Order: sequence, then C-alpha cells, then structure tokens
Amino acid sequence: MNTDEKRTLIERCIEIAAETVGDITRPVIEHYYRNYPGIAPIFDELSYGEPEQLEGSMVETTLYCLMMWYERPVEIRTMLAETVPHHSHTLNVPLDAQVGFLESVVAIIAGSLPVTASAERNALEELRDELVITMNRC
Repeated sequence: MNTDEKRTLIERCIEIAAETVGDITRPVIEHYYRNYPGIAPIFDELSYGEPEQLEGSMVETTLYCLMMWYERPVEIRTMLAETVPHHSHTLNVPLDAQVGFLESVVAIIAGSLPVTASAERNALEELRDELVITMNRC
C-alpha cells in the first residue's frame, strides 16, 4: 500500500472518530489518566492549574502528527525530535508517558471504528508503531 492510500485510511479513521465520538479530547484524557494515574499532577503543574487547555492542545498536536505523517514526515520527525527530549529532560515527563498519550489517542480512534474497518485499523496501528519507533529514537 502506498503512502497516499495509507493517508486516506488514516483520514477515514479520524473522520469516523469525529462522527461517532465527536470531540475525542475527554475520552482520550480519561483513557490516558486511567493508564498513567501519576501524570495528572504533572499536567496540573505544567498548565498552572488549568489542565484542560494543555490536554486539548496535546490531543490536537497528536492528531496533527497522525494526519501529517505521510504528507510531511520530515516535519513530524523534526517536531518529535525537538519535543520528546524537551518533555523528558526539561518537563520531567517520562518517555513512556509521552508514548502512552499517543497510544491513548490511537485507542480512542481505533475504538470508534466498526469491526468491518480492518484496513483502517491496520493502517492506524502501523502508523502508531512508526510514531512510537520515532519517539523512542529521540
């Protein structure tokens, strides 16, 4: 499958999530905090007590990475190469928690897909794996 086909499948995944879930921010954040309960105080501290804005921004950025990976891979790799180490070393957000955020976004999107959307699900899982590998290399 070529990158245009993969990009189309990812766009379809995001469209389906928007149609079935609506704004995925709250479900993503709930999923994330369930899997990383110790991270909520870090979000609160980094957002000066207003985590909703930070949470929303992180969901938007993650969606951007998912949508643009096949169209602008150098941009996304550069973005991750700058933000992952900054979050790890300056903001003290562990790498596994950063990866976990991506996985929470993907989990909510994947959970919205019908069982018949196997091509979309496979494309989403492949993209998640590529982004995780990229993040781990940062």
